[in-house]
Amino acid sequence: MKYKSDRAEIAKFIDDLRKKPWLGKARSWWPKYVFHFTDVNNAIKIINDGCLHSRARMETKGGIPCDIASPDIIASTDVEYKNWVRFYFRPRTPTQYRNEGFRPKDKHE
Repeated sequence: MKYKSDRAEIAKFIDDLRKKPWLGKARSWWPKYVFHFTDVNNAIKIINDGCLHSRARMETKGGIPCDIASPDIIASTDVEYKNWVRFYFRPRTPTQYRNEGFRPKDKHE
């Protein structure tokens, strides 16, 4: 199995993050899990490619097969951050609600 050369640094960062007081005891487990939300067609491409690519990289390769990102969020995201893959370190993010359609009854788009 291939591993990133900086995997030890990533693991240390996550371990350190788990100890941050602002996370609190109830949420200290969240950083142990990394979430990446995407459409199933994108997931197939990720599995076939064997890696995730940033938004900027995908745009140079012909675009994202099924772009599920909020246009408002992408429009307000600095170009620098589009060079990285977006991960989430907690469950039930607003992105998940938007992509999956899970919202409170009084909060419909």
